[in-house]
Amino acid sequence: MDIRRPLHQAIASALAGLLFLNPIVAAAAQLAVDAAAGSNTQLGAAGNGVPIVNIATPNGAGLSHNKFSDYSVGQQGLILNNATGKTASTQLGGIIIGNPNLKGQAAQKILNEVTGGSP
Repeated sequence: MDIRRPLHQAIASALAGLLFLNPIVAAAAQLAVDAAAGSNTQLGAAGNGVPIVNIATPNGAGLSHNKFSDYSVGQQGLILNNATGKTASTQLGGIIIGNPNLKGQAAQKILNEVTGGSP
């Protein structure tokens, strides 16, 4: 009996498993708002599953400062919602609901700060 055949089958099975699990691992990208930050940044998702960040209310200078404990964006991308209307059309998520945190005034600058210690 040739022992190379079971070895080749095991390698092929392992590679097939990796091909299957790769999209699952990519979809598991994490995005978490820093709860200790005290901002009103919110996470959601578009109808097609693309993550949406409703950015924090901008300060008087027009800066929206958002703090995240984890900011790992998957292959599908991420929408930073700076829309002041009832709805907005996006390239990644189609039509989405406007950001209620903006109160009619879009941010001029968006600062996303990662506060977590994970690499």
